[in-house]
Amino acid sequence: MSPREKAIRILDIIILSGLAVFFASASLSISVIKLSSGFLILLPWIIKSIIERRISGAFWTKLEIPILVFLLVCLITSLASYRIGGWDYVIRALGWFPHSATFFLVIFMVAFNLRGKYRRPLCYLLILGAVLNSLVALGQFTHTIFTSGSLMENRPSGMLFYMTFGSIVVMAASLSLSMAVFDQGGGWRRVILWLSFAVLTLGCAVSLVRSALLGLFVTIFTIILLKGRKIFIIIPLLFIMVLMLVPQVRERVTETFIFGEGGLSLKLANEYDERLYIYRSGWEMVRRYPILGVGMRNVAWEYTHFREKEAVRHYSHLHNNILQVSAQSGVIGLASFIALIVSFFWVTVRRFKLKDAEDGHPPLDRALAVAAIAGLAGFLGVGIFEYNFGDYESCNFLMILLGLALSRSDSSN
Repeated sequence: MSPREKAIRILDIIILSGLAVFFASASLSISVIKLSSGFLILLPWIIKSIIERRISGAFWTKLEIPILVFLLVCLITSLASYRIGGWDYVIRALGWFPHSATFFLVIFMVAFNLRGKYRRPLCYLLILGAVLNSLVALGQFTHTIFTSGSLMENRPSGMLFYMTFGSIVVMAASLSLSMAVFDQGGGWRRVILWLSFAVLTLGCAVSLVRSALLGLFVTIFTIILLKGRKIFIIIPLLFIMVLMLVPQVRERVTETFIFGEGGLSLKLANEYDERLYIYRSGWEMVRRYPILGVGMRNVAWEYTHFREKEAVRHYSHLHNNILQVSAQSGVIGLASFIALIVSFFWVTVRRFKLKDAEDGHPPLDRALAVAAIAGLAGFLGVGIFEYNFGDYESCNFLMILLGLALSRSDSSN
């Protein structure tokens, strides 16, 4: 073995170890996520690419152009924010790129460096991290109940912020359920995946994050539609029964609605009024700056000028992905964002449509494609009432799912 081959072999081991740490920590620690992705995956990958004189493992994913267009539009709208708040706005907007825009790299780090027999074990690691966090959340829920504490003040969310926890658990549930339904093999492997899905579902429920519950419903129904078997309708029905058996969860869900003489309607009081104030303020922001918006990360500053008098709180974001993107990057930013999401669905659906025997694609390929499709659908479901596209850990997990969907088996190398 030549020195060049030895160096590449060592780098491969480092990258694979980095991916293992990265996947295991994706639901647990943002610090470990950044350190492992930077020093154990990206840096060795760059060195390996220099040695091989090409981008190691690279292939055309068809996501490159939509991502670059979206980032270019974000850059233009950020520079254009000078007209609103001067260089302070521009500097703040440009600060979004090193912190948040880099999560797009995760798609390619996973897709280009992970393949073959290592994909399934690392998927289990990804699920395991989320399951452990859900078990912590269940422990927090139990402790709060037995100590007569307030669940709303001490929201069960494992080791993450409760909104982040809810969004990640939805996507982890998508992966575990997709592998349980679509991947090959039975026995203990499938039992563990179903148990993992159950734990993740309970973790989502006890977090009391209603947007996450909505996202989980969307995820489950997406998988049912892709499977095409009506028998799987029992899954969401069982899910509803489990939720309604927990009094605190049942109360959290039902308090959203009121029954009056006019029938069933949304409850508009306290935090619900606040959400309406946020949406109206965001819409006024979009109307004032319709083309280029206010720049990335500048919504928090501009909200002061658009906040309604009745609003009590000051929010840093608009609790809706579409409204937030429109406010910070205008209609051109919204168009590029929608094009980006459509491209994510298009690429993953194409992977799903490949038959098991066609081009040597094993069942795991379809399972990972379904996980990405359903995970993305659930992510967008959560994003109806939350700006999870601005949450680093949530986006990082989504990009991992997309990278897994694009990763290749041994036979397709």
